[in-house]
Amino acid sequence: MFALLLLIVASRAVKLETADSTQSGFAGTGRWTLPLAVLVGVFLFLGYRVLAYFIIEVAGLPGYLDGADTFYDLPLSLQITDAILISAGLYWLLIAYAIERLRTLTRSATVAILIPTAVFSLPHLPAWGPGPTVTLAVSTLILTLVYLWRRDVLALILADLSVDIYGILHSQE
Repeated sequence: MFALLLLIVASRAVKLETADSTQSGFAGTGRWTLPLAVLVGVFLFLGYRVLAYFIIEVAGLPGYLDGADTFYDLPLSLQITDAILISAGLYWLLIAYAIERLRTLTRSATVAILIPTAVFSLPHLPAWGPGPTVTLAVSTLILTLVYLWRRDVLALILADLSVDIYGILHSQE
């Protein structure tokens, strides 16, 4: 279903809106993409991971175990496919494309940031619970600011995908 949504939005962006790289999240893609992806990946894996667990503990919220157990019960091929589709699709659709379009339509960077953050985070609530959902919202806000700074969604996709694949492969041990 998500793949179908991505195809519809991408088709609309390319055909109807004649979206160019500045409107679709790739304006900043270039020689700094890979170094930025590494920096963001290290931040997500080392820095934010610690902060996320701290937020959950201080707020007294349930952690990641329930959602992680459900996800890691899926076949490995489905986990990796999900990680690729989610990393590429969601970052492009809900961080890059949505922010660019909402910012144009509303002329408000705040609205353009908050709506995609809510749309990205809230669906995680039923499967992952409130703790991971709150930390996901915070990380989405941080990554959105990185996107607004560099306009390079490919760096965010590569960073998120590397962290997800590492987590998936590490869980198989």
